[in-house]
Amino acid sequence: MSKSYGFWLVSVFIVLVAACQQSLPTIDVSTDEALASSIAEVRASLPADLRSEIDGLIAERSFGGMLSSAFTKGTVSITAVMQPYDGMTGLEFITRAKAEQAEKFEKQKEEDLAQLAVLAQRQEAFEAEKQKLSKLAVDDVRLVHEESSFMSSANLLATITNNLSFPIAQISFDYSMKSPDRAVPWDQGEGWFFIDGGLESGEPRELDVSRPNANCWKQILGHC
Repeated sequence: MSKSYGFWLVSVFIVLVAACQQSLPTIDVSTDEALASSIAEVRASLPADLRSEIDGLIAERSFGGMLSSAFTKGTVSITAVMQPYDGMTGLEFITRAKAEQAEKFEKQKEEDLAQLAVLAQRQEAFEAEKQKLSKLAVDDVRLVHEESSFMSSANLLATITNNLSFPIAQISFDYSMKSPDRAVPWDQGEGWFFIDGGLESGEPRELDVSRPNANCWKQILGHC
């Protein structure tokens, strides 16, 4: 008799627990009104310390929906945003939403690490290019004035030696042109020029580096 009585108590307890679980309100996304009402009921069913948490999680998804609308120039309703959580209790929603947050954080972390790796590769490439530039020797820079019966001109000449392991066909550079007695440059900026026939590895050659931006350079050099 006692065994049957004990079994009956256990059965009643299980039924009561199941009934309590089934009675918990759930999220209903069938309409905007149903969603608002069900969220209020779900929130009220939670302990006080979880109510602010569910408020924040719902607000986060609502804000995400507004951003999506702004980018797509369409309309994303709150019911569409909350569709994945239809039928969930408050605790189920919080558990799912926090799991999504953790997944999003890990994904963002992976993307950030990938971006850092790209930046590191670019830095390495930049340092490699700097090393290459250091192997281009520029010597004997001089200004040469040329006079003729028609016009006078000034050319900036330099001897450039290619110490790289490969030939080059073009040189790009930054420049600043100043007189020894003046603090402010006459001109500064970027320049470039092609090397006729290229410059082979180990080859030195005198080049006219005043050819880029010819008109501007000629005008400035004429005053030097």
